[in-house]
Amino acid sequence: LIKDWTAPITDRDFNILKRLSGKIDLLLKEYFQFQQSIENLTQNRGNIWGAPGAPALNLDTYEEKERYLLRLSEKYLAAIERYEKERSIEIKLGNIV
Repeated sequence: LIKDWTAPITDRDFNILKRLSGKIDLLLKEYFQFQQSIENLTQNRGNIWGAPGAPALNLDTYEEKERYLLRLSEKYLAAIERYEKERSIEIKLGNIV
C-alpha cells in the first residue's frame, strides 16, 4: 500500500490529475465570482452615506436582490452538476478510482 502511494506518477495519472485540476480551477473561479456577486449585493453602505466605492449592481429592492441571488445560485448549482456529470463519466471510463 505504501509502495503504491510513493510510486512515480504515470503519464495516464498525470493527465487525469491535470484534467481534475482544471475542473477544480473552473469551479473555484465560478465560486469566487459567485461570492463576489454576493459581496456586491450586500455591501450597500456606500449608498447610504454617498461614499465612493458603492456596489456595481444597482439593486434597490429586496425582490431584485433575491432574483439576482437566485440566478447566481442556479449558475453555481449548474456548475456543480456539470462537475458531477463529468466525474461520473471519468469514473465509468476508469480514469478515476
